[in-house]
Amino acid sequence: MVEILTILDWAGCILIILSLNLIRKSYKFWLLYVIASIIFSVTCFMGGLNGLGVCGIFLIATGFINYFKGGKK
Repeated sequence: MVEILTILDWAGCILIILSLNLIRKSYKFWLLYVIASIIFSVTCFMGGLNGLGVCGIFLIATGFINYFKGGKK
């Protein structure tokens, strides 16, 4: 179980950093941010960090909102 959490933790970390750096090139990278936020939330809930898991749910919503706002421009 610890190995899965470690892999998800690193994957989420790398994807969030990557997506935030690529958003300037295209608004579609907000979807990568959403995927990374889902990984972050799952990792937090599986690790017992429920407060951070709820924070991750808000990050998912923020990613979707920014994606749809970026598509309207």
